[in-house]
Amino acid sequence: MTTVSPWGFKGTLVGQLSSELATAREALRSGRAEDGARIATRLVTEIATGNARADDAEDQQRLELIHASALTTLGRAEQEVSRPEGLPRFEDAVRIFSRAVLAGAELRRDEFADYGTALGELGRLEEAEQFVTQALEQDAPVPAEVVLDLADLLSRRSEHAEADRLLNLALDAGAEHPGIAERLARRLGEAGQPDKAAEAFAQAGMWYGAGGTPGEALRCFDLALGLASDHIGAMVGRSYALYDLGRCEEALAAVEQALERHPESAEARAYTAQLLGSLGRGEEALRLLEDGFALSGEVPELRAALAHVLLSTGRPQEALTATDGLLAELPTHVELRRLKARILRNLGRPEGAIEILSGLLAENLATTGDRLDVIDTVIGMGESERALTETEHALLFVPENAALLGRRALILVLLERFDEALDAALHATALDPTDPVPLHARTAALIALGRAEEAVGPLRQLLSLGTDSLDTRRQLTELLVDLGQLDEADLLVQAGLRIHGEDPALLRSQGHIAILRGAYDEALTPLETAARRLDEAAEGEADDDTVVDVHLWWGEALRQLGRNAEARSSLERALALRPDSGWLLGTLGQVLRASDRGIAEETLRRAVSSEDSPTFAHVELGELLREEGRLAESRDVLAGGTDRWPADAWLWGSLSATEYLLQNYDAALASCDKALSRNSAYPWAWVLKGSVLMDTDELGRAIEAFDAALELEPANGWPWMLRGWTLEMLGRREDARRSFRNAVDGGADAWASIGLADLRLQEGGFEEARRGFEQVLSTLPGVDASELSQIGWCHLRLDACEQAAREFGEALLLEESFSPVQFDLALALLGMEPVERAVDAYAEAVVAVRGVPHPGRRSFLLHVAEHDLDVVQTQPSFQKVDPEFLDLIRWMLRRDGPAVPGWREDMEGKLTPEKYHCAVHETDLTDKVVECLSSDPVRVVNFGFSVRRRGGARKDKPFTVVVRCPGSGTGQDAHDHEFKGVVVS
Repeated sequence: MTTVSPWGFKGTLVGQLSSELATAREALRSGRAEDGARIATRLVTEIATGNARADDAEDQQRLELIHASALTTLGRAEQEVSRPEGLPRFEDAVRIFSRAVLAGAELRRDEFADYGTALGELGRLEEAEQFVTQALEQDAPVPAEVVLDLADLLSRRSEHAEADRLLNLALDAGAEHPGIAERLARRLGEAGQPDKAAEAFAQAGMWYGAGGTPGEALRCFDLALGLASDHIGAMVGRSYALYDLGRCEEALAAVEQALERHPESAEARAYTAQLLGSLGRGEEALRLLEDGFALSGEVPELRAALAHVLLSTGRPQEALTATDGLLAELPTHVELRRLKARILRNLGRPEGAIEILSGLLAENLATTGDRLDVIDTVIGMGESERALTETEHALLFVPENAALLGRRALILVLLERFDEALDAALHATALDPTDPVPLHARTAALIALGRAEEAVGPLRQLLSLGTDSLDTRRQLTELLVDLGQLDEADLLVQAGLRIHGEDPALLRSQGHIAILRGAYDEALTPLETAARRLDEAAEGEADDDTVVDVHLWWGEALRQLGRNAEARSSLERALALRPDSGWLLGTLGQVLRASDRGIAEETLRRAVSSEDSPTFAHVELGELLREEGRLAESRDVLAGGTDRWPADAWLWGSLSATEYLLQNYDAALASCDKALSRNSAYPWAWVLKGSVLMDTDELGRAIEAFDAALELEPANGWPWMLRGWTLEMLGRREDARRSFRNAVDGGADAWASIGLADLRLQEGGFEEARRGFEQVLSTLPGVDASELSQIGWCHLRLDACEQAAREFGEALLLEESFSPVQFDLALALLGMEPVERAVDAYAEAVVAVRGVPHPGRRSFLLHVAEHDLDVVQTQPSFQKVDPEFLDLIRWMLRRDGPAVPGWREDMEGKLTPEKYHCAVHETDLTDKVVECLSSDPVRVVNFGFSVRRRGGARKDKPFTVVVRCPGSGTGQDAHDHEFKGVVVS
């Protein structure tokens, strides 16, 4: 009967279905349960739905048997992929098999196996026994679990010989299952056949090892050696298992013992040589092989080992020659072909390696490891898309393979498909928590997605897989340092140094951690040791990045300790390797600021313009320019930094300081708020904010800001001092006194001690206050405007007004623009005769305040001046001042008074004469005269003084002004005209 199958093949229907069934069974045996289930499902569906029908009874019976076998195969496949439908499949299969047998059908060997398997999976072992036995007698494979269950049944019936026979039949049928071999080994041992038992235990160990369970393999090899201590297979196998467990030195000792007892064993000699080569003892390995060639001749095992050793000792071309010689004699040898592929990869000939491995795939000789080698080779070629295609193809054959899924995750990271990579990595790790590849991929994906804290978890898992994993320890340490988890990072480094010795990268991290903790002295030893070890390394062994980092942090530690010449030398060593490194240039710029500000500026500008420019380089350059008074340049540099790194609080804080000095108070406050929105635990930004608010007369908010700063840094004297003066202005003396005391304890400047003395004077404690002021005076040399103003205030409060006036005057000579010290000078003059000089000085200060653009700043300056005027009233020099002068000064200091820009004193009707004409052009210039008088602050203040004098003390105020007459209007005859008159009081 000829028909067309549902899969498009022509031929007999039974032949086609049998072929598909064989494909499903092979997929199941090779670990591709998903493929087996898919093919078996298709078979079952075609038969059950009647799409595949037979025309005669014989073919129909055969079709039913194929249906039953397909159900058994499908049930096993579904069990392996953890689907619940397996058991009903076996029940259907048994029903069909039973019906066919009763009808007289003759079962084939695979059908005996499937019938017995279905019965066994259903727990009907008594019925399964005959079919399983007949299958095994015909070398048909039966699942090991069914064989072992039947062996247990026979043993319970005391039919030990039959149980042993069943196990031997399974092994003869090709069941490479360690459980069967181990069960047989135990029976042989009980039967008093130790040599055969040892052989069986050794075989079980080999299969456990091949299945990826080296711990179980080691157990079986030890059992074998317990029965036959010289069993060469068990001795060598034990070494394999130890190596797979990461116990390399023990593995070498085990195989050396095997070779010592069996010097004729080429396998033991070959494996010993390979282990020696992998442990960096290549010369010993080569000598061992030479002895072997002399003893046994050039046997293939030794020649293959020679190729392995040559490869491990960095002689890949010689390894290739040796391998090609062997392949000429053994062209189909799979392991030799794999070895050649490795050598070609090492020689930078990846396409040749891929060709060999693809050949193994085409011949159905490839393992999953070969597929992984192909993928790794393509990854190494930088062809990530091609690697992904190879991986996806391999997953069609082995869909739930953890290693392949791990590679897929790694490739997705390389393709920057991080979310997909994370999902793939989690899937792979769920299948095999011990595979490092998906853990590495997960780490990289999390870091790339900005989830660095979560990346700590997979790195910890990686480290737990092998405590001596140096690269993982380094990576985890660096990540913990970046996250500020210094204690755990330090413990990791200490453990790593105990395991690995003086590793430069770990020593670098140890030094870096010490620097972050502010322990700069402690940082020097590990960093110096790291630098020495790097210097001692052979050419090409020292990693440039590690060299650069070591000298960078060494230079930083030295800089912090004030050893700038040594710091410069260390940093220049690093710059020789990375001349354009912004981080190195920035740190060198910090060092140079202490010795050569010109070169420091040049270096910092290079750092700022570099591609990897760090934020601190912008801050350093901005500070340097700010210190030199180049405030506009400082603002440009720092604003450029905030444009580049808008999330950096430090940059915003430094920009705020520059804007503050530029008296751009709104911009300074906005920058402070941006700094604090990015890092609310930034004490300096809170101090700056408090200073801006204080200087713009928002004293209550200023105190809140100072409190926030002091909550973070309670030992910082500066905010305590500012808080003290703010509270003093608000009349909260007790709280102010506590702030001044904390400021003194915190090392604030002399204003803190002045504040304490001033409060004592306000409370009437003159002698105690005098001692306080004199103590301050004894410590101030008066070298700059700030110190001169402090000295002047002390003398003012000691009622030495003339001396105070000289010091305030000297301070003003050192200031470049308007200074609040002008009000201090005016106040000192007020305590001296004649008082009119003080009035003029206040008038000049008020005029200067009119030029201050920020209304809050104008308010604060007037507030302080008014407050100081009130504070000194108890002093003898100021008790003599005529109250009308005090009234006038208080009028000048009013917030809505003459200090307000645009303020005018109404002169209308107060002038004599009332009208002012140009006689030449007969033009009325009265409005111009009034405007001139009203807009001149000095005149206005003085006129206001005369107008506001009390009673008979009032007097007229003469004036002289020059105004512009427009002439005839052509502009050619315009001219200045001087007028004299009187402001009538």
